[in-house]
Amino acid sequence: MLSFKGGPIDGKVRVRFAPSPTGSLHVGGARTHLFNWLYARHCNGVLINRIEDTDQERSKPEFERMVMDDIKTLGLEADESTDKGGGYGPYRQSERLEAYQTLAYKLLEDRKAYRCFCTQEEMDQKAQAAKAAGKPPHYDGTCTNIPKEESQRRADAGEEFSIRMIAPQKDYTLKDFVRGNVTFKQGMVGDFILLRTNGIPVYNFAVVIDDYFMNVSHVIRAEEHMPNTLRQMMVFEGLGWEFPIWAHISLVLGNDRKKLSKRHGAASVKEYIEQGYLPEALVNFLALLGWSPVDNKEIRPLNEIVDLFVLEKLTKSPAIFDTDKLTWMNKEYIKAMNIKELSTRIKPFVKRAGLDPNIKDEEWFELALDSVRGHIAKLSDIGDYLDIYYSDRFAFADDAKEIIASEDGKRVASAFKAELEACDGEPTAEWLKETQKKLKSLTGAKGKGLFFPLRACVTGRLQGPELTLALPILGKEEALRRVDLAIRQ
Repeated sequence: MLSFKGGPIDGKVRVRFAPSPTGSLHVGGARTHLFNWLYARHCNGVLINRIEDTDQERSKPEFERMVMDDIKTLGLEADESTDKGGGYGPYRQSERLEAYQTLAYKLLEDRKAYRCFCTQEEMDQKAQAAKAAGKPPHYDGTCTNIPKEESQRRADAGEEFSIRMIAPQKDYTLKDFVRGNVTFKQGMVGDFILLRTNGIPVYNFAVVIDDYFMNVSHVIRAEEHMPNTLRQMMVFEGLGWEFPIWAHISLVLGNDRKKLSKRHGAASVKEYIEQGYLPEALVNFLALLGWSPVDNKEIRPLNEIVDLFVLEKLTKSPAIFDTDKLTWMNKEYIKAMNIKELSTRIKPFVKRAGLDPNIKDEEWFELALDSVRGHIAKLSDIGDYLDIYYSDRFAFADDAKEIIASEDGKRVASAFKAELEACDGEPTAEWLKETQKKLKSLTGAKGKGLFFPLRACVTGRLQGPELTLALPILGKEEALRRVDLAIRQ
């Protein structure tokens, strides 16, 4: 028997994020989780992760693991969860059926609910008939007034039934922290199911029980859950419990102002991480979808976001998921990251690009990475820039070929080869700067006429890292090999 302790704890913020384990964590869900996490941390409260897995057909343990792993990847682990436990578990709805069933029968005993013996086929027919008549598809009351004794007799005889809540016919006003007062007019919903015939609760019943017995003080969730609130208020009221504080946050839309989905690109946290977005950048970006700090500074560490995050700053209007902005922000995080940390993070992407990050020592790899990091917006971009340092991947781009095939290009390449051969030891950035002055005097080339042939010879491209960085990393032997190839073009 579960211990039925519940209700608000004075002065203690307790929030929850309750995903259904039907796939990876969608970025919209990640934003909701983040807002709960931020509010809990700002208020020195508690965040709960519970799993709503009563959808037996779609809920899978492997999906639950995926969601929890995504949350961990973002660095936003909860205080209580299926992984960590806590004093208000179990944290899976499938393990709380006893509580739902007990309380459904309490409402039945209190005459606030009744057994409904209508089959699903009959219910579908009733809904279709109501729709055809231009009426809302409310339950038509077939089983509403069955006498208690007859209801019990039919149940004892083995007839299948669900338990249906009597919807009070009155107005309800939701005091929403974000949207202000929202009034639900009388008659918006009819009597609704609490327990299905198999004893499994519907969402709007289970979520109330969970919130109450987990002492949830604030329910911070997406605007699309607003229509559920009326039924939940009825259940809270029917059980004689206080409402939590609801805060319905804005929807996340794509640039076309339609609900975010696969057509806007990656839709899950896992997909964005696999594309090479940093968790820190994704979290920073998500925090700005529907919330903004007073100073409008966009890139800031998570601890600063925690300090500034208040529900009063959440906006009602939809938030636009601008992938270009996320990519810009990710690039800024890459440029600012400690090089050793970046090296560790990016190596899987280097290998994915077919390059060996261990072809030389760690110092060489970090120098090469540091020289190109300013050009990459995602970790997955690394192969397109780092490959200039790999002899077996070296090739001249078409625009580079055109430059070095010209008469001026050949003259600069030949003069540069002679200087390289005369170089005592390995070429340095200082050596290259002095050599460029010499080449300008020897060849008469200047500006792009000098710089482009040098870059084309050494890197095979006209864009990329500074040549003063790239040449020392490549070394004299490899640079000479490439200049020879350029001259023979």
